[in-house]
Amino acid sequence: MLLNYFYPVCHDFLTRHNGGCDSAYWANWDTCNMRAIIAIGVFCDDRAKFDEAVEYFKHGRGTGSITNAANFHFEGGLVQWQESGRDYAHVMGGQGLLFEMCQIAWNQGLDLFSYDNNRLLGAAEHTAQYTLWKGVPYNYYNNCDNANQFYISGNYHGRLAASHFELVYNHYIVRQGLKAPNVKLLADLRRPEPGEIDVLGYGTLTYTLDAKASPLPSQAPPTPREVTATAGLQRVELRWSPSGAYSAHGYEVSRATNSSGPFTSIYSTKIWTTPNYVDTAVKAGVTYYYIIAALNNAGKSAPSAVVSAVAAKSEALPPASRGVSAKGTLYCESVAGSSFVVPASGRDVDGSFAGQPVEGDFCVTARLADWQGSVGMMGLTVRESNVKKPRVLAVTLGELGGRLARFRVRADGRTTVQRGCDYTWLPVWFRIQRVGDEFTAYQSSDGIEWFKIGQSTVALPRSVLAGLLASTGGTPPGRKATDSAKGIFDHVTIERQPPTPPAAPDALTATTLDDGVVRLDWKNATGTLQAGVKIEASLDGAPFYEIADLTADATRFENTGIERPSALRYRICSYNTGGYSVHSNVAQCEK
Repeated sequence: MLLNYFYPVCHDFLTRHNGGCDSAYWANWDTCNMRAIIAIGVFCDDRAKFDEAVEYFKHGRGTGSITNAANFHFEGGLVQWQESGRDYAHVMGGQGLLFEMCQIAWNQGLDLFSYDNNRLLGAAEHTAQYTLWKGVPYNYYNNCDNANQFYISGNYHGRLAASHFELVYNHYIVRQGLKAPNVKLLADLRRPEPGEIDVLGYGTLTYTLDAKASPLPSQAPPTPREVTATAGLQRVELRWSPSGAYSAHGYEVSRATNSSGPFTSIYSTKIWTTPNYVDTAVKAGVTYYYIIAALNNAGKSAPSAVVSAVAAKSEALPPASRGVSAKGTLYCESVAGSSFVVPASGRDVDGSFAGQPVEGDFCVTARLADWQGSVGMMGLTVRESNVKKPRVLAVTLGELGGRLARFRVRADGRTTVQRGCDYTWLPVWFRIQRVGDEFTAYQSSDGIEWFKIGQSTVALPRSVLAGLLASTGGTPPGRKATDSAKGIFDHVTIERQPPTPPAAPDALTATTLDDGVVRLDWKNATGTLQAGVKIEASLDGAPFYEIADLTADATRFENTGIERPSALRYRICSYNTGGYSVHSNVAQCEK
């Protein structure tokens, strides 16, 4: 059966890719077929099939071969995975399959693990670092289908449902003595490693080489710090900073309506390192109090300091928006900026509108935070007013499971479409800028770094309508068709032009405190518009990576769980929707 039925299908896929171009299929498609062929070769004692899989690993045309799967090598040894701009469930699955293939080859006396200077380890380290919620470098990726992956994916970011890191840890670190600090941390978090859907797993049982080198966690993680609660319409968004020990495999969020409690758990997870949570079960005008605890297999941390937020009440629409915005549109002005909930109607670019008249050159920006119900296209639009079939420009998210970012222009009896990211996940930022009759569309994952996805010249009147678009259509994954269709937007601005990046913070100092805490202090620049401050660290001289994202007024940060304070260097920068400042001075604790 393996030789006559399974092998021909696997071989045909790797040679023909279902008649498509070689890069049309993602790495996990190739790697599952590669692993199957090498296993068939071993089980059936067929050297030709074993060699076929090995040759494809080294030189195959498709995305599963090592230089195509691990396709960008960075200073310091990190290597980007081919699906990093798609989602991290598939990144984990594809890598796990390839590592299992390497293990099969190793058992036969062939070392694929070290091929191309341990390239596959660099990919695992990149993935582990990102999953632990540290920043990583990323290069734009595209394939023959023009998938356009401008930035690293936030989908499944932080999910620990991957069971191949014990294999990676034991081979490279325990057996070979190589350094891969993030792989080690991730293996520690998963121990004892369970089974998973993509790979066999149970790596603590099957791959442990030295029990002393693979201990179970002995203490609970440090208490979460820098917890913030930001109220918006129908939501309170919680954020906090992960500990520098990176020893939490999840968090528990508890809520009360009194600052002294009692607190009730409203969310708990053991497989997500994600340091944020959105509470949507809120009532307008009610003050909610929150505490966060970090979790691992050794227990639960002490709770964080209490933070609070008053769930926003809707207000009357701004005068300029009245009369042109869809009936039932909700609005408020809060810490999250101008926020709108727009009821969806109509189809495509003829959906509901919420905005205002604008004259001359301008820039409209917003974050699409969420959507509900059966939605079609949601995003930003610029259109003629008081016209039955107006000329329209729109940058939207929707279609094909709600993941396609597109810039559409309907003018002069035809519609043109320019492509943004094919795998765009919520939340997402959009921007349309007008200069004369030239309109440029952008998208961003964070509202800081912007990527141009389209440009068009359209002769529109000087006065147009600019704002938000919400149309109906299919039901995206995770949403209910029975819910009222609507789009939830925040950070909505209409300006003459994007802001300039803020000035850099300065006077950064690092001080070692007790219990493995490093305290950073700095001064923010005066007279500058900034939306936040990001902290970066460098361990043992490696390239800097982001470790925390703080509020605009932050002037202190405590990095907890640090075993070797003098091995870390720090720098910071501020940001707004115009981009990043330059970096501050570098600070380091004395030895």
